[in-house]
Amino acid sequence: MSKLEFPLQMRGCLHLRSLQVPDSVEVGGAARLVCLFDAEQDELYSVKWFKDDVEFFRFLPNDRPANQFFEIGDVDVDMSRSSNGTVYLRNASLSAEGNYRCEVSADAPSFQSISSEKFMLVEDKSPVLDSSATAFTGRPSSSHLSSFPPPAVEGPPRRDARHPTDGSHVGNAF
Repeated sequence: MSKLEFPLQMRGCLHLRSLQVPDSVEVGGAARLVCLFDAEQDELYSVKWFKDDVEFFRFLPNDRPANQFFEIGDVDVDMSRSSNGTVYLRNASLSAEGNYRCEVSADAPSFQSISSEKFMLVEDKSPVLDSSATAFTGRPSSSHLSSFPPPAVEGPPRRDARHPTDGSHVGNAF
């Protein structure tokens, strides 16, 4: 009986060094998402980005184009600046808030995948009017509102408040 021997070749393992997602971003603001990884001796197959488990961006170095964006409605990616492990988001809306995950995959022979995710809050920092004050100081102002064409107003005929039809009296109490 013959003995088969296969030399065991240990290749480097894929390592995810860090995931950088801002804790919060303001509505209308921008965010830079960074997935730092080390493929070591593995060949990189893909870097994919997900928001709430839905893929919106991928980088496949052997594809043309290498960067691909998938419309999910609430994520606006700046494709001119995004590549490999970095994605730039712009014009953040409230619905862009959520969990952002980076998934890095190696090609053959290991086919190893690693991922990490982080929550990003989108804050609406619109001015808030504090109406708890009982008085406001300022200058008197006047406004004149007009429209063109003038509105056509229809309704019941006007009654003269000084001569009510129900017999009551309207006038001065002096």
